[in-house]
Amino acid sequence: MEVTLDGRPVDANATQAKAPPRRAHTVLIVDDNADYRGIVALVLNEEGFIAIEACDGREGLNIAVRRRPDLVLLDYNMPRMNGYEFLQGLRSVDEIRRTPVIFFTGASNRRHLRELNLDVVEFLDKPVSNQSLLELVRRCLGVDAKPEA
Repeated sequence: MEVTLDGRPVDANATQAKAPPRRAHTVLIVDDNADYRGIVALVLNEEGFIAIEACDGREGLNIAVRRRPDLVLLDYNMPRMNGYEFLQGLRSVDEIRRTPVIFFTGASNRRHLRELNLDVVEFLDKPVSNQSLLELVRRCLGVDAKPEA
């Protein structure tokens, strides 16, 4: 019988080393629609991401500077500071300028937004399926799907 250094027996079935848990990535959701924001946060949290919510661009930019998220999901049409203004602010701060951004919007001018060369990873049209959103978030962050329990 094998024993560990502290004298405990070694489980014969535990021969494979367990993979270390993945680091929880932080995703900032900036959208003025509280219901939509909450649903996206719930979907991300259930997949092991840390979701932070902001109700407009100004609040989102303040949070981004403080928390330095790994990814931003950004709506375009918002009061006080729209998505374009948020993006300009984000890109002007050295510590967060390279943060990947996914625009998701239901704005009627979304086709024109794609033509503006805004330095974003992707544009998603609202409503977006949970599966499509999660696949894109995982791809942006370089993580695999949440392991099955």
